[in-house]
Amino acid sequence: SSPMSFNKRVVMIVYRNWRGETKERLITPKKMMFGSSSYYRTPQWLLKAHCHEHHQLRVFALQNILQWKTSNSELK
Repeated sequence: SSPMSFNKRVVMIVYRNWRGETKERLITPKKMMFGSSSYYRTPQWLLKAHCHEHHQLRVFALQNILQWKTSNSELK
C-alpha cells in the first residue's frame, strides 16, 4: 500500500522520544507509514515529518505522540 500524504499544515505535537524524554515539537507531516526504523525496530505506525526545531526530516512513532495541537497556519 502507498503511504498517506499530507498537505503543508504545521502541527505542534507533544512527543515522547525513544529515550523517554517528552517535549513539544513543531512539525509539518509528510507521510504516514507502517514499518520500522533504526530507533523503532518493531514494525508500527510511523510519521515522517519535517521537524522545525532540527530543520530536517524526522520519523516519529505515532504511539509516542501524546498530543496534537493543530494550527490554521500553512507553510508557503
